[in-house]
Amino acid sequence: ALHAACANGLTRLTVALLEHGARPNLQTAYGEHEDTVYRQTPLHLAVLNNHEGSVMAIIEHKKAVEKGDLPTTDRVNVSLLPNLNLKNSEGDTPVSLALTEGHKHLVAPLIEGGA
Repeated sequence: ALHAACANGLTRLTVALLEHGARPNLQTAYGEHEDTVYRQTPLHLAVLNNHEGSVMAIIEHKKAVEKGDLPTTDRVNVSLLPNLNLKNSEGDTPVSLALTEGHKHLVAPLIEGGA
């Protein structure tokens, strides 16, 4: 669900899913989409489709997790901490994907967010 929300720029849904424990580092499997690129995180899909709101939602969620602004039960769950540097099957990180796709306005927020 988080992958679909990010791929389609559904920012409010992205925020809600993250707040309810969606795993931001879950990567797609081969053949899961029409595209031959796999191992894509929700962040990869948000960057690829130039959905700045979804990108920022993931970065803000990362900041909240790092600050401990989550319910106590979630604070120990490291799978909720977005990794902004995961590579897809072609070796692209979200930053390299933003540069390749010409979405340069996404690069600074990603780097400032810890990529």
